[in-house]
Amino acid sequence: MSYIGRDLNIGDRKILSVTGSSPATSYTLQHNSQNFVPSSAQNILVSVNGVIQEPVTAYSVSNATIDFNGVSVDSSNIDFIIAEGQSIDVGTPSDGTVATSKLSSTFYLENPTSYTDLTITSGRNAMLVGTVTINGTLTVSSGSTLVII
Repeated sequence: MSYIGRDLNIGDRKILSVTGSSPATSYTLQHNSQNFVPSSAQNILVSVNGVIQEPVTAYSVSNATIDFNGVSVDSSNIDFIIAEGQSIDVGTPSDGTVATSKLSSTFYLENPTSYTDLTITSGRNAMLVGTVTINGTLTVSSGSTLVII
């Protein structure tokens, strides 16, 4: 079955290699002979002499460099380094693009605002902060909560 859209390689695991003189406290991470920049130390799994290393405590990552935090490691003792996938920045929604129906069980009202009538639907929660004018009826349905600050 074919697929329409961008390539789904974000979550791929990659076996990385290291380059640099050995033994050393830091190496350059590579995948397919190209420098590889993991999104964080927590996104790679490192084994040295059969012991899985704890990210940040045992090693740190800066760009394509893995640093064993001052401990000299022979490259032949690195069993494997696996990149567990890359983090994706989904960005920030543009102003006015997220409807209150998409916000879990809470919605927010922008102030100062005036309403003719305002109804908090059953089972929903609301918070009013600042100046809000309701010229008609305010209804807080059973099972819902309204907090005014």
